[in-house]
Amino acid sequence: SFGPPNGNSFNISFSLQASSNGSSFITLDTHTSYNIGVSNIFNIANDTSYTYYRINITDGDAGAGLMANLHFIGW
Repeated sequence: SFGPPNGNSFNISFSLQASSNGSSFITLDTHTSYNIGVSNIFNIANDTSYTYYRINITDGDAGAGLMANLHFIGW
């Protein structure tokens, strides 16, 4: 979940990326102009296990880079 601590909202564009070697990443999911003022759950269809994951913030309002929690849940 993303969100600023003071309850304000910001817009960011970001993607979730994954890699097996830490240098070559593929994009699993992308969001453009996403309002991060509230928590949210994103379901991502992926059957491959990766060693590395990263959030790539490609555009955003000032101060929008705060990440409170990130959970990966698989079943």
